[in-house]
Amino acid sequence: MRDIDGDSIAFTFHLTISEDLQPSFAAGATIESASYITDSTIEPFTLPTAMGGNGALTYDLSPNLPNGISIDTRTFEIAGTPLEPLAMSRFDWSVTDADGDSVALHFYLTVDQDEQPLFTAQVADRLFIAETPIRPIQLPNATSGNGELSYTLTPSPGNGLSFDASTATIAGTPLDEAPNQSFTWTVTDIDGDSTSLMFDILVQPASPETTGSLANARLFVGGSTQTIDANTVFRGRIDTWSIEIADSNVASLAIDAPGVLTLTPRFEGQTTVSIAVANVTGSAATSFMVSVDTAGAELSHIDSTLSLNASAALGSVMNVFKKRSRTRATEPHGSSTSLSLDSVQDWELSTWHQRPNSTIELDQYSITRFDQSRSIAGQPNVSSIPLNFSHTATSWSIWGAMDLQSLSSHDDEIDGSMNSLFLGADYTLGANTFAGLALARHAGSSTYQFTSVDANGEGSLDTNLTGFYPYLQHGDGNRYSLYIVGGKASGDIDLDRSHAHGTDQSADGELSVFGAGLDVVLWRRSALDISLVGDAGTASLSSSADSGILNDREGESSRFSFGASFAFNQTMDTGQMALAADLRGVNEGGDESSSGLEMGVNLNFIGEHMDFMLDARRVAGSSDMERIRNSASARLRYQARVNGSGLTASISNRWQDHWFEPNYSARHLREQTLLSPFSSSVGHSLETKLGYGFWTNRETALFEPRIKWIDAAQGNREFHVGAVWRARPTIQGSSSLSVDLIRPLGQLQNAAPGMALRLALPL
Repeated sequence: MRDIDGDSIAFTFHLTISEDLQPSFAAGATIESASYITDSTIEPFTLPTAMGGNGALTYDLSPNLPNGISIDTRTFEIAGTPLEPLAMSRFDWSVTDADGDSVALHFYLTVDQDEQPLFTAQVADRLFIAETPIRPIQLPNATSGNGELSYTLTPSPGNGLSFDASTATIAGTPLDEAPNQSFTWTVTDIDGDSTSLMFDILVQPASPETTGSLANARLFVGGSTQTIDANTVFRGRIDTWSIEIADSNVASLAIDAPGVLTLTPRFEGQTTVSIAVANVTGSAATSFMVSVDTAGAELSHIDSTLSLNASAALGSVMNVFKKRSRTRATEPHGSSTSLSLDSVQDWELSTWHQRPNSTIELDQYSITRFDQSRSIAGQPNVSSIPLNFSHTATSWSIWGAMDLQSLSSHDDEIDGSMNSLFLGADYTLGANTFAGLALARHAGSSTYQFTSVDANGEGSLDTNLTGFYPYLQHGDGNRYSLYIVGGKASGDIDLDRSHAHGTDQSADGELSVFGAGLDVVLWRRSALDISLVGDAGTASLSSSADSGILNDREGESSRFSFGASFAFNQTMDTGQMALAADLRGVNEGGDESSSGLEMGVNLNFIGEHMDFMLDARRVAGSSDMERIRNSASARLRYQARVNGSGLTASISNRWQDHWFEPNYSARHLREQTLLSPFSSSVGHSLETKLGYGFWTNRETALFEPRIKWIDAAQGNREFHVGAVWRARPTIQGSSSLSVDLIRPLGQLQNAAPGMALRLALPL
């Protein structure tokens, strides 16, 4: 610096120019908004600090925080307990540097008034019944409170009940009775305020109920007592029992324990025992019949007779279904099968001949009848649904068999016989495997004698059963064969009691059979085979009736045999013949058990299209009651038809309603005369026929040897052997001439055999 006259003075200084910097918070920095409740300490949080800017940084929070909440100016931490409600408000957290540059973050605070959660409904105490589904309990929701509400149920339900937290529902089925139990239903808000409801659940026992019925009791005068536990037919808690017998003269009643009673027989008769139970919830009741009989020994013999009949039926099935052949024809042929529904209306010329020593001579036609067969309703007198079939394809085969069994037991106190007829058809599944179905008819007749302190006497038991047996047979064609068979048969069982203490009775019968057998060749030299043979099976025969001694009776039998067979085989041009003998150890169990030896002889012819078998055997069993069973079987089996011949078979079910005598010779045999042609008769019959037909043209003529079994009305049964010639068979009928030799059976078994000649012409 200079003055006017030139004097000068100098000053020295420094000037610095800096860059203007903006203060800033860290990238992404935010302040979370928050909601608080009065009188509840908040969770402390710290406001973020800034960086950059020029010079010192100053911070400011505006507006002022709610009353009770403050900020630490050194650490910038916000803490405290809000004392007053505050609507949602914006707060600015700003920072400013020395030259006035600033930046701010924003957040919101809300302070709600503290409120208690409340329930507006109560939960009523509940009473439930064990084992009964409950009506679901819907627990109530709460109102008020702060924030989200949470619920808890303590304790957790059990005993078959469950709690669904998502629906606040208790549901399920109580399993058992349970004492009164208290439950607490609690709601809690976000600041810990809570409210609870209390309720009780009591589970009482289920009302007693019956799960079944007690079997009727059968006792015998002077016999043993019978103890019955009625607890087996009730469920639920039982507080009280009431057991009464209607007639104490028949049997006396003693109570051994709750629900356990003992019956002591006194006099013959029937009475009822009534049982009632109860608890705090309800009651239940049941009853059963008590029968006291005087013939305890007879009942034992009846059961034994049923068992022996079951054993005989099992033996018949095992005899018939054992190995039939080792080879099968394989050449193909055609086949035909027909099912026809016939309505027969014809003129009939019937002439009856008895044996020469009878009043009607064989060579004289003493009586001739001309009957026009018409029913009262004017319809054809005989309606039938025959199943007629003839097969020529090698895939199919048809066979028939008959088995005769004789049996005895209890030192000959029980003896009898059973005849079984089989008609079967099977289909080849492979080279040596075939399956089929057989129709069987079992007719048994047995007698028994008994002795007891109260009654002595005898009786007879007749069984007539018809059933079906599916079966499967397999072998390798040379070394082994096996079979499995099972089935059921049903029909009638008739009891004739020949003593003063019993009455005759009829019942429904049902037979169940299952068996399997095996034949394995161990050694073969030239024409001699030595084989292991064995079989096993079970059978049961039961009877059922509304009441009486045959009601709910059952006889069971089982069989196991194992032994060796010695067979001599001879091959011929027409087939193979085998003569075999076998010896087996056999054990027969069930109601009548024994063990012993079975000896059998068997003749079997196996042709290209025809098999034939004869078998005879004897079973001698050793037990407390000597048991002997003899049997003889025959079987014929046809596979294919060649050169105009083939097997014919039919099953006819006929219902007749006449103004005149039925056509069946069983009726003639019973009357021993033909002089009552206009007697009224109603009858039902089942006819089974097996024959072999020869024909040159199926539409012109047929000659057919045949055998027939007829089960007619009123217990009349016949077995026929004969032949028929039939010309021009059509759906309207045919001309035919038949001759039959007849053996009466059933109620007519004592009548004389006879011969029937029949000529039929179509109208």
